[in-house]
Order: sequence, then structure tokens, then C-alpha cells
Amino acid sequence: MVGNAVFYGLLGIYLDQIISSQYGVSKPWNFLCKRKQVKVEGNDTQPLLSDEETNNDARNFETVSDALKKQEKNKECLQVRGLVKQFGPKKAVDGTNLTMYNG
Repeated sequence: MVGNAVFYGLLGIYLDQIISSQYGVSKPWNFLCKRKQVKVEGNDTQPLLSDEETNNDARNFETVSDALKKQEKNKECLQVRGLVKQFGPKKAVDGTNLTMYNG
């Protein structure tokens, strides 16, 4: 009985991944046998946008203190630049920039 519960639980999780739904993208039926590939494009240490470009839309955000600017300079914060996420033909995120500071 426990074996059946485990089997049907795993089957339900598998079917949830391969059957398309309203949200997200369904996986192919053999996704368990495929190796996951992660693409990393370049290892640039230069920022993608200059300070002038990042401050153009400053009216929507609070100003950054000197302590936080120091974290950016020392690369002690997480920066995401030009993020794009696409689901089929629809773009969910297009060119988003984000900086997350320590503390």
C-alpha cells in the first residue's frame, strides 16, 4: 500500500511537469533522461550600462547612498542587467535591471 502511494505520488508529479497548463511551459515527456544545459555567455566584468544610462529613470527609484555605491564598486552586491525571460512568443520580462545590496 505504501509502495502504491509512492508510485502514484511520483506519477502525479511527473504528469504535472509534462502536461501543459495555463501557466509556465510544459517539459518534454523524456525530460528526466536529458542532461540540463546552462548557457553562460561571457564573463564580462564591465557593467553593461553606464552610470548615465542607469540614472536616466531615477524619478522612479530612491537615491543610492554612498555606502551602497561602495558595495557596487567593490562588487559586494548582486547585479542583474538586461534580464529577459520569454515563454514561447511572449516576453514576460524585457531588459530589467536589478541591484540587491548586502543587509
